[in-house]
Amino acid sequence: MCVERVDPGGLSDMELLERLKEVGRARERINGVFTEVAGEFVKRNCKEATAWAMREYLRVSSFQARRDAALAGDLVEHGLSDTVAAMSAGEITAGHARVIATAAPRPHRKSERELLEIARDYAVDTCGRYTLAYESLEQMADDAAAAAAASNEPGDAEYQAQRAERKASLRPTTDG
Repeated sequence: MCVERVDPGGLSDMELLERLKEVGRARERINGVFTEVAGEFVKRNCKEATAWAMREYLRVSSFQARRDAALAGDLVEHGLSDTVAAMSAGEITAGHARVIATAAPRPHRKSERELLEIARDYAVDTCGRYTLAYESLEQMADDAAAAAAASNEPGDAEYQAQRAERKASLRPTTDG
């Protein structure tokens, strides 16, 4: 994970873009290794002790230390080693890993492999919205099935499923 020092002022726009991507991937690889080490520290101690060590010895803010320790701990706790490996390879960001760690323990979740595929293809905010939408649809389908079973009317489940499909949401994106 060695990044050669280059003066960005002497680069063309395309070279600067390539440099930005190269350095960004290197940063994420380092974040992955950092998260892997922090996860081992959490396993041996706890999230609080890890956050304290980060604050005291790395001189980061308490907020940042707690956030990094929580991510490492959640990834370890849920056995998301492929997510840590993807971070270490520079394929996903720490933000993606947070989305995956949040979605992992929920009852209606995609597998880690499926979440990683989404994370590799989309920006963090899009990835987060996608996993939330998926979970909501699955929960609505379960709720509809439970309501139909409780009322013993076979048409209720179909009606609820159709109703769930009619829902929509609008969100402004960065491109309008």
